[in-house]
Amino acid sequence: MSESEKKSRVRSPNYPLISIEKAIGYVQILYDKHSRYSVALPVIGDDWGLKGSYLAQHIAAISSYGLIEVGGGSGDSREIKISDLAYKIMLDKRPNSKEREDLIREAALNPPIFNKIYSTYQPKLPDGHLLEYELVNKYSFNAIAVKSFIAVFKETMDFTNLYKKDIIDGKNATTEEPNMIIIDKPEIKGGQPGKTHPTILTDANEREIATYTIGRGLKARILISGDQLTTIKSIEKLLNRMQEDKDDMIESIADEKDEPTQQ
Repeated sequence: MSESEKKSRVRSPNYPLISIEKAIGYVQILYDKHSRYSVALPVIGDDWGLKGSYLAQHIAAISSYGLIEVGGGSGDSREIKISDLAYKIMLDKRPNSKEREDLIREAALNPPIFNKIYSTYQPKLPDGHLLEYELVNKYSFNAIAVKSFIAVFKETMDFTNLYKKDIIDGKNATTEEPNMIIIDKPEIKGGQPGKTHPTILTDANEREIATYTIGRGLKARILISGDQLTTIKSIEKLLNRMQEDKDDMIESIADEKDEPTQQ
């Protein structure tokens, strides 16, 4: 690689090579073999079956989660032991322990870039190429390495259920009722305006995906709610359901000639 290529190459922010789940697995091996004692780097390499730069990358990743403490010195003279945070996680063997889950979530957000991305994108991550674009343009990720970061980040978020937890607990989502707009719309009977009835719209996770003109003075808007993207399959289900329910959707309207004249 030429000097100009080296200078122009974008270096991504530091991030863990492995997910929090894999990091905990390595710490478990360390704890089972050596408890809380300090261990020389070559011994850890043997325990984990890693060596060279690959071992160094794993040490850096697990350290960034706050699960190990690295002693002074350099190279093979360094000694490593599990941290207080890791010890609490290892010690808690209770099924479905909320305290253990919270400790693991704390570790998952210890890497600064994980914490920053998680705090920025609420209540969910952008999808696909949009997330890649955001990371490259706003956070200076290398375009080649960004997919690797996203994979590790998503594995960590999925394992800890951080996004799902915040939706359930309401930490990053509003605890208030969603904003609602109540509109009195005329109920058409026999082509003439009759009494009004309220239409309630909510803006909670709701979006419009299409608008169609279906007659003189009539438009249909398709609103979708939920945190998943619409797909061909979901649209086909919608069309099938509308076909099945079409008789129930017909309003009590006289012949077209009796419709109110637009001004």
